[in-house]
Amino acid sequence: MNNKLSLSEFFTGVRGELTPQRLAIITEVFKNLDKTNNQVLDMNDLKGYYSAFGHPDVKDGSKSEKQIFQEFLDHTGGVEGDCRTTWAEWLDYYSGLSAMFKNEAEFIHLVKQSWKL
Repeated sequence: MNNKLSLSEFFTGVRGELTPQRLAIITEVFKNLDKTNNQVLDMNDLKGYYSAFGHPDVKDGSKSEKQIFQEFLDHTGGVEGDCRTTWAEWLDYYSGLSAMFKNEAEFIHLVKQSWKL
C-alpha cells in the first residue's frame, strides 16, 4: 500500500460514482451506437446522432452546440486523437458530465436528448 491516489481515483472521489440509473442510460446509448459490438465508436458515425441542444452551457448561451460537440470529440477522441471513442472514454466523459446534475431525471433526459432517443 503506497498511500497515493491515482488521478482517476481522485476524480472519482471528487465527482462521485455514477448511480445505477445513470450508468444504465449511458450504457444503453453506447450499445445502440456501437453497431459492430467492438466497444469502440467512430466519431463520423456519431455526428448524425448527437445533439447538444439540452446541454447546460448551450441552454445558458455560454457555448454553441458545435462547441459542445467539439469538446465531446476532444475529450473522447482517443488517446492518440484517433477520433474513436472507447467504452472507458465514454464512461469517463459521462461521469464528469454527471457531476453537473443533482437531479437524476434531468441527467437522463439530457443523455436521451443528446443522442435522440
